[in-house]
Amino acid sequence: MDMLNEGASKIRDAANKEQALLGIHDMFQEGEWLTVFGQSIYITGYSNWSPIFFGGQPDNYLGNQNCGSLIKSGGMDDVNCREKFAFFCEAPLIC
Repeated sequence: MDMLNEGASKIRDAANKEQALLGIHDMFQEGEWLTVFGQSIYITGYSNWSPIFFGGQPDNYLGNQNCGSLIKSGGMDDVNCREKFAFFCEAPLIC
């Protein structure tokens, strides 16, 4: 979360500067969260959904939240994919 705190001043035009997209979605089947590589997030090892907002996440609020984000205060949230958020990129480690 330090990256969101330290980079907040550089985030432009984001709908919500308290969250950043993780590159996960459940667009193909509701509740089946996949990475951009098609792997289940439950297999890759991280699925810390926030228990705080609206009785717990993911909640698919209004039936159109199919992208996953990391919340600055901790945990994950499902969000509308059409909204602008900061995002994390995955890059290969080159030694």
